[in-house]
Amino acid sequence: MNKIPNSCFTPLALISVRTFPNQKPWINTEVRVKLRARTTAYNTGDLENYKKARYDLQRTIRVAKRNYRDRVESNYHGSDLRRMWNGLRAITDYKDNSSAFNTIIPAKLIPKLTDLGLNSHLCNWILDFLTGRPQVTHIITIFKFADDTTILGLITDGDETAYRDEVSALSEWCYHNNLSLNISKTKEMIVNYRKLQRGGHSPMYINGAEVERVSSVRFLVIHLTYDLNWSLHTNKVERSARRRIFFLRRLRKFGLPPDILTNFYRCTKESILTACITVWYGSCTAYDCRALKSVVRTAESIIGSKLPDLKDIYLSCCLRKIQKIRLDCSHPAHGLFTLLPPDRSKLPDLKDIYLSCCLRKIQKIRLDCSHPAHGLFTLLPPDRSKLPDLKDIYLSCCLRKIQKIRLDCSHPAHGLFTLLPPDR
Repeated sequence: MNKIPNSCFTPLALISVRTFPNQKPWINTEVRVKLRARTTAYNTGDLENYKKARYDLQRTIRVAKRNYRDRVESNYHGSDLRRMWNGLRAITDYKDNSSAFNTIIPAKLIPKLTDLGLNSHLCNWILDFLTGRPQVTHIITIFKFADDTTILGLITDGDETAYRDEVSALSEWCYHNNLSLNISKTKEMIVNYRKLQRGGHSPMYINGAEVERVSSVRFLVIHLTYDLNWSLHTNKVERSARRRIFFLRRLRKFGLPPDILTNFYRCTKESILTACITVWYGSCTAYDCRALKSVVRTAESIIGSKLPDLKDIYLSCCLRKIQKIRLDCSHPAHGLFTLLPPDRSKLPDLKDIYLSCCLRKIQKIRLDCSHPAHGLFTLLPPDRSKLPDLKDIYLSCCLRKIQKIRLDCSHPAHGLFTLLPPDR
């Protein structure tokens, strides 16, 4: 028999495959020992030893589950979000990878810190620390902009000169401070919520590239639209909050008590629903409010306890904001709020406020001789007790009306009135 040449065989590459047991997170060393003991008793065929080993395994598993649950619950007793997410990662195997790159030039940063009044020794230490310390990832180098920048400009009567000058100044500042403007990610939005749109606006150019004009933009955590409609923002908030319901269900399935579930809800979901709530909730439509309330009701059904209403949270946030503005004398809206009297039962009635406004208006008309209604108001007598009765005013008006009818021969009721005799 002839030998087969070696060239007919193709060498195969060896691949190492690692396998991992599908073990629960509460399995520890004691549980593994009891598992091996049960397997040994089953293989030997001893029924008594097998029953005893199985009973010991069940008892050990209950203890291990209780210890693991206590360890996970300890992450949710406080308000530390980092510990909460660490406990949640242990249950759901959730991972979040992020990286950043610092583009600050230390030589240009130090003069700015000096202008702010920082100590020279501290500035020198910061310069020494930042020199030769780039912040990059070990897997791939990612270049990221230092931060997002927003320019607000007022266009009055179609004059865009001031707004475009601000954009040009920003472009020059970025050039001199080693920052690059990504024109492809730069957006322009013109806020104009008037029903009658007047004309258009010429496009914006930065370094020869046209800036894309959009109808909505995300500013911090708020989605703004050109007509200041909050439906887009509420839809985004609702979807983001509903994605967190999965974690809430997993925690309930794990057996956490309602107080810990409520704490997790307030830290992870309520913080999304109430972010900048004083800005947008008061202008939401009834449909958007119902959509947000449905998210809260879903969380209530999972937790099994009552949760605060969004409207109540909005009112409390507004009150806190007003209190801060009232205490800050430098705030532009400081003069819009005044303190209520200590005894709120002495607050004026709406009818009294209406009458006082009417009196002020009458006073202005009486002092303005050119006002068309100036002759309708006369000064009251000093002694107001001498004011005529309503019955007397009615009779005098009737007499004047009868006098006019009697002098008008063409009036249909002229013949109804005759002169009274001189001796009444």
